[in-house]
Amino acid sequence: MELVRFGVTRETASKAAGIKKAAAAVLAAVAAMASPPPTAHAAREEFRVVGWGKGCRVAVGVYDWGRFGDSESQTPAVGRVGLLSLKPGAKRAVARWVLRWRDGGLSDWKAALEFEDRLKKEGYGAPGYEEPLAAGPYAAGFAELLSSSALSALGTPRLPRGYRLAQADYPPGPAACALLILAPLSGNGDALKLRLAATASPSPRFRRSQAHVLNAAALFKEGKVREALRESAVAASAAPDDARALYAHAAFLCLNGDIEAALAELKRTFALDPSLRPKAWADLDFDILREDPRFRRLTGQGT
Repeated sequence: MELVRFGVTRETASKAAGIKKAAAAVLAAVAAMASPPPTAHAAREEFRVVGWGKGCRVAVGVYDWGRFGDSESQTPAVGRVGLLSLKPGAKRAVARWVLRWRDGGLSDWKAALEFEDRLKKEGYGAPGYEEPLAAGPYAAGFAELLSSSALSALGTPRLPRGYRLAQADYPPGPAACALLILAPLSGNGDALKLRLAATASPSPRFRRSQAHVLNAAALFKEGKVREALRESAVAASAAPDDARALYAHAAFLCLNGDIEAALAELKRTFALDPSLRPKAWADLDFDILREDPRFRRLTGQGT
């Protein structure tokens, strides 16, 4: 494994070397790993958010599981792990890829996972909020959700030719930034691209979440029921602390016949905003729940 000094100060490189040495010492003890962080894929390439630090700082890993044609590989042949940071007022983020390898094997993969765990313990373990974006379909007027310009405040360049916005990840705090994951439009083996960009306002995920709710409603009217549910799920993922998003997702779950999931989502909704209980009881979207005693209890209509 190579220690890559890409925009890394001597002090940072020295610390990274120490971390690398410590990781190598415990390789034999690394066995079953915990559930992986959020991911995005392009072909056999995998992107993982390790965790957010303070402000606009995020630790990421990018792994290619078969660039050299081995589709059955259990470890990535190519990988890199590092930090992206964006200072207030800056137009470009700084990337520091601390670990990087090519033609790697099991020891490289284990070291990378151990390094991810070390980053979490050193302040990069805060989970963010995901906004995964499907290539389509989108109702009229909502394809703009795929545009990075809708998020940018400081003139982020247009999307590279042949790429689309595949996912946006937001920090847990009110920092005005988003990590944009760009995926190739065709399966031609092109790599994922990452952009840590400033946003027009802190926590734009709430506005984006409501746009997905509106797109879901428009798709449902067009008869695209499953696509509508997909969009409401994105809204709830981007803003799980917004009762409006959870309420909308519960409604689309119910309209799709997923009773158990709808009830669970309503429970989360009312925990955030109990005032929505009467609205849910009167909402025709929840008609199939009307005689369910659990729904009656959730909405305050019975014991």
